[in-house]
Amino acid sequence: MYKRKSQLDTRNVLNILKKNGIHYEWNNSIKRFRTFSSIQNQKKESISWIRDRLPEKVTMQCTNLVSDFNFQNPLEDIAIIKVEDPRYVFAKILEELFARSNTQDYISAKSSVDKSVIIGKHCFIDDFVRVGKNCVIGKNVRLYANVSLYDNVRIYDDVIIHSGTVIGADGYGYVKNKDGIYEKMPQLGGVVVERNVEIGANTCIDRGTIDNTIVGEGTKIDNLCHIAHNVIIGKNCMIVANSEISGSVILGDHVWIAPCVTIKEGIKIGDNSFIGFKSLVLEDVPPNSLAYGHPAKITIRE
Repeated sequence: MYKRKSQLDTRNVLNILKKNGIHYEWNNSIKRFRTFSSIQNQKKESISWIRDRLPEKVTMQCTNLVSDFNFQNPLEDIAIIKVEDPRYVFAKILEELFARSNTQDYISAKSSVDKSVIIGKHCFIDDFVRVGKNCVIGKNVRLYANVSLYDNVRIYDDVIIHSGTVIGADGYGYVKNKDGIYEKMPQLGGVVVERNVEIGANTCIDRGTIDNTIVGEGTKIDNLCHIAHNVIIGKNCMIVANSEISGSVILGDHVWIAPCVTIKEGIKIGDNSFIGFKSLVLEDVPPNSLAYGHPAKITIRE
């Protein structure tokens, strides 16, 4: 679990020393820190290290200091930990509290994650809640490395999400003010991914503006696809690599989207339709249709 720097204090350091069998002396002061610094370029609320004396003309700003046993403390209001080899010990502290923590998952304590979920390295599950809804992840879900889930994302059971995918990012929504300058339209909806969906690597599914973006049960989305805000995808659809589905598109059930397809915003694609390779869809496609070309020409299947 990712440790935020703002949550660290002297006790985290002492635990590392105890775990590694390192002898220390301590002035019994407990101070918080959020980062690290050198003694020459100190940062506020940081941890630093020194040997036997302070450099000249240095004003201490850090809150925690690792030193050797010869250090005579002229400082007040700083936690001092004395060890035999402060440089080595400081390296261990950086490895445990900073280098390692930044390569592990961050999973919001407010999210609801079933114990059966498998989470790969570097995953991120957000806790920045805009509308009072945290992430919910159901049973037997697999998140591969580097998956990011924003707040207000609901993942149902038996879903697989491959590396680099982002779900719940803001949709591309802007409005012009009276001066003709674009301002962001708040994106306050969420994303719902229903049962037995698989989502390929480096795909992005945007949150809805007000209502949810929905990926229907059994749908399979390939690598490098973009699903924009307010899109509704039906059951058992197949969406193949490099396809782009613009905002508020509605796909029926059992729709097949071939590679490199672009679908204009607000279009409806009927059940059991097939959209061919590199097609540009600019008008609604009735159920049981074939659509090919740039722009796409539509043929009703018999």
